[in-house]
Amino acid sequence: MASLISISLVAKNLIKANIKPSTLGLNNFTCRNILRGINSSNSTFSSIINSSPRSFSSITKSNCDTTKFSLTSNIIKPIVINFKRGLATVTENTENADSETDIVEIEAPKEVREQVEKTRQYVVDNYIATINYELLEDFPKWLEGLGMKAMAPNFEGKKWKEIIELSWEDLEKMGIKSRGIRTRLIRFFWKIKRDMAAKNGVELPPKERASRDNSSESEDAPSRKPFELDYKLMEDEECWLHSFGRSYGLLYPYFQGRKWQQMLEMTEDDLKALGISNKTVRKALIQNFRRHLNAINEEKGITTEDTPNQTKEYSI
Repeated sequence: MASLISISLVAKNLIKANIKPSTLGLNNFTCRNILRGINSSNSTFSSIINSSPRSFSSITKSNCDTTKFSLTSNIIKPIVINFKRGLATVTENTENADSETDIVEIEAPKEVREQVEKTRQYVVDNYIATINYELLEDFPKWLEGLGMKAMAPNFEGKKWKEIIELSWEDLEKMGIKSRGIRTRLIRFFWKIKRDMAAKNGVELPPKERASRDNSSESEDAPSRKPFELDYKLMEDEECWLHSFGRSYGLLYPYFQGRKWQQMLEMTEDDLKALGISNKTVRKALIQNFRRHLNAINEEKGITTEDTPNQTKEYSI
């Protein structure tokens, strides 16, 4: 269970543990900088505020809706920082604080949002709006641009024109276990084939599904193979997120370098604290994390029960 630490004790704990505020997941400018000042100078809160009360007052005023942080007569309003698995969320220090309503929605850092948008635009420019055939000549780089660098060894020695003709079943035989990754590959292979056909005056349908519809691996097939863990895939966290479907690998910058072991332990509130604001996306990620956790525990002979709206500790 997470420990709740009053803001007045944060300085002591930061200094003792030699922790930089940026590692705590606190993305608000004011809170980050106050904590950084304490950590670097071993100063008290009062000495920091008194050293520059005007600047802190103006910063706080512009950010108080985000952090519930206020400054009155050089006194910081008490808040609570919730430390859990390397994240920190902020709530007011009230006896009746409710976890659903009082956890602050922390916006992802600007650099994270910019990186996500940059990657998204790169995919649009080179894989969707237009097909970058020069990039295709370096197929490992083509895969990397789609967040699937981990798949490169599967295609070693093959030319891209040969690769794009591979079927759903071919990819499985080559050792690509993940349905999500095979789906992503087939989808972008089809975009290339469609563009090539258009150059020759032939119009192909937007989506190609025949190979999957005739396969036992079809999404609509009554019998599906049991879920298999792929630890090699999981070591490339961006590619692993893409295996969940819906291009979730684009969200990897939000996780700020965390490894899959840490990601599997996250709750929906943890994802919210990282700035992942879409509730449907958070629930989908948690569902996939739990699926992997259950499979890992099953491997170890540990019995787990999925209880809705309940967070459990898993052994990884």
